[in-house]
Amino acid sequence: MHLESRLSCLSKEPSERLMQAKCFAAAIAIASLLLSGNVNADYIVASNYPSSDSDSNAVDGVGIISQCENYNNLAAGQSFTPSASGVLTTVDAQIAGAVEVEVPKASPALDISLFKASNNSPTVLLGAVEEQPSDFQSLSVDVNHRYAIDFSQLQISLTAGEQYFIAFQTPVGVPGTVEIWSPYLIGVTRSFTKPFPQPSLGSYSSVAPNGSNWHIDPQAELEITVHAIPEPAWCSLFAVAALACLAVRTPIRKSASSRL
Repeated sequence: MHLESRLSCLSKEPSERLMQAKCFAAAIAIASLLLSGNVNADYIVASNYPSSDSDSNAVDGVGIISQCENYNNLAAGQSFTPSASGVLTTVDAQIAGAVEVEVPKASPALDISLFKASNNSPTVLLGAVEEQPSDFQSLSVDVNHRYAIDFSQLQISLTAGEQYFIAFQTPVGVPGTVEIWSPYLIGVTRSFTKPFPQPSLGSYSSVAPNGSNWHIDPQAELEITVHAIPEPAWCSLFAVAALACLAVRTPIRKSASSRL
């Protein structure tokens, strides 16, 4: 009789393996379904520029060469620290063409770059996109100049708590007299009161009068909203599936051993 019980248990091993396989497949399917809802969700990881905001009355110029103001291809930038990790999708900013209607026609492209940062200065380039003058309306045109800069094709991973820097630059400068005649104008929050308010992104904006040597502008903060999606947690996914299989397999083994 004891031998018959052992043979009966052994005959059920294929059925047990089949149940384990089904369990494993079901766990992966369920976890994938749950994960897919998070992966496709775009969320904000840094912002001082709510979607309800209208255009700012203050701007920083980009791409001007001005002897009057000692600019040699002026650049603007802003550091930020994401509140959560993920893959960068878009960055919203207020971007306009020059007030002078003639200037944008001769403007160079606008290079928008993302760097790792240290002490509010760019260090390692992570990726860049190029936008054309025709992408932007002149600041003199009465429209909302909010623009979504698409970084999604670059698959740049952001880490929560790390500092990054977004830079607005042109490959060559355009001669002009004053900053408002720059080929590109980036919206900022500016304060002329003292003490200056604490910046909501943790740091003030930066400018590079010659396009490369950056320094803090303690009166302004570029207006940006940074969007990201979470990175797929495949290790966690398989861990959940494996634990689910073990949870089902254990009672079967106990049941089999109890019959011996």
